[in-house]
Amino acid sequence: MSFAPLGLNAPICQAVAAAGYTAPTPVQLRVIPEALAGKRLFLTGSTGFLGTALVERLLRGVPDCELTLLVRPGRRASAAQRARRELFRNDAFDRLRAELGAKGFDAEVDRRVAVVGGDVSVDGLGLDDEARAALAAADIVIHSAAAVSFDSPIDAAVEINLLGPSRIATVLNELGVAPHYIAVSTCYVAGSRRGIAPIHCTETVGVHLKIETGRGRGSQPATTLQTVLDRSWRGCSDRSSICWRVHHRRRR
Repeated sequence: MSFAPLGLNAPICQAVAAAGYTAPTPVQLRVIPEALAGKRLFLTGSTGFLGTALVERLLRGVPDCELTLLVRPGRRASAAQRARRELFRNDAFDRLRAELGAKGFDAEVDRRVAVVGGDVSVDGLGLDDEARAALAAADIVIHSAAAVSFDSPIDAAVEINLLGPSRIATVLNELGVAPHYIAVSTCYVAGSRRGIAPIHCTETVGVHLKIETGRGRGSQPATTLQTVLDRSWRGCSDRSSICWRVHHRRRR
């Protein structure tokens, strides 16, 4: 048996073959599907580039897992409508759609995927009771929602990228559950380092910076960076276990 049935794309299969590996080991064949068999996964960022690929691979490669997707409702569309339009119509699902047929694909999505509305940029994630129950029932939580633009407004980037993971952890703590929690960081924070990039904690944060970002929507003043950072400590019992790094580029 080759590596192709594992769902790897052609360039990866070619690279594996060039390295002299012709067949996967028994462990490689079963470890991921076996580990995730029957599991309930709660995902954020599923409409993004990485999240789309993850959902497709889970639906195709782990046929007996169940997915709950946290999707931010749009102005004119519900979370479920956004998922149908922006996620499941994506070309990434062409292979699975071809294997199951159009009706079979829709039936598979309806059977295995639930969509709940929410927003990682607000405290409590904006979850209703049904969504909180789905999060509490999850065996694995994968957080991949992020603002990936390099020139995002600093307050928006901090709310999503810096505070998003901690908000999820806070809600899990409130629910009294401890699923396996995977937080996917942005692609550029580890630089060119390969392998594990350890975080060295500091005793003091030493944040004395306050950047006014202008006016917010309507008549409300925009959130300041200092306010956002102050808010990040909410519910943290050990501040020495967290080390913040804030980057700010002056606008031209």
